[in-house]
Amino acid sequence: MLKKIFAFLLFCAAAVCVVLVCVIMEPVIADGIEYNKFCKAAKQGDADAQYELSLIDMRSSSKMIEGSGIVWLRRAAGQGHVEAQKRLGFLYLSGIFVQKDLKQAAELLRQPAEQGDADSQFALAQLYMYGGGGMERDCKQAVSWLRKGAEKGDIMCIYNLALCYKYGDGVDQDIKQAVNWLRKGCGNEDDPKLGFDDFYAQCQYQLGLCYKYGEGVQKDLKQAADCFSKGAELRSADCRYQLALCCKYGEGAKKDLEEAADLFSAAAEQGHSGAQYNLGQCYRYGIGVEKDPDKAWHWYCKALDQGNTGAKEALRTLERP
Repeated sequence: MLKKIFAFLLFCAAAVCVVLVCVIMEPVIADGIEYNKFCKAAKQGDADAQYELSLIDMRSSSKMIEGSGIVWLRRAAGQGHVEAQKRLGFLYLSGIFVQKDLKQAAELLRQPAEQGDADSQFALAQLYMYGGGGMERDCKQAVSWLRKGAEKGDIMCIYNLALCYKYGDGVDQDIKQAVNWLRKGCGNEDDPKLGFDDFYAQCQYQLGLCYKYGEGVQKDLKQAADCFSKGAELRSADCRYQLALCCKYGEGAKKDLEEAADLFSAAAEQGHSGAQYNLGQCYRYGIGVEKDPDKAWHWYCKALDQGNTGAKEALRTLERP
């Protein structure tokens, strides 16, 4: 359970970083005349001009001008400019250009979130889910914000809301509800949010596990393999590993030892400890590949470095090359 929660934390942290890139790095082009126009209007208190000027200045190579960008952004946000509040909130969330301040980030992101911005809703949900930085942990509030974003089809909110239902975080545990949200997340993959393939893949992975073990749905190994296959196409190490097991044992997919070894290899290269151990087994016993004790030892060691207990036993019984 702790491993699942830790993975969830890492995944959410990565998601916030992706959101940060999408929010901050949109292109801004302005010539000298347009820049002067923004300056004049900004000094007269025009929030839109202050916001546009902040975007230009923050991309300057000069630290002094970069700092001016933050000043203009704060002024625009102080006037209730929603995009400025969102952008400044994510800066406080990440500690880029400003000192990291989660409480300030939450205050700034609230208005964009209340106006329906899914990125802000997701970020607020994470702040409430894990607390810190003066924020009090409130899982029910987190779920409330995730639900708002999920109902609008945001993949980050859908995936994390599904996990809340699966593990009972901030809501009564309900595996069937988790499955419903995972299905919605998987259904969004044909119209993906740019740069968020990991979330679609993880929806496939979690839904595949539900079908594999009969959690919230009737056990269906073929459906599980189909989910893992779709996630594997999105380069998910977890899905590649699970699909490899399907191919190795012929569970839900045609038994194919060479394909299993290829999938174990791909996931192992991505750092998946279970795949590293199984790839070691493939090389040790010639499963889908030619026997190679050197490679078996190499992958067992990789898996052991990540605490894989099976690899420890395998190394004990394998003669060192």
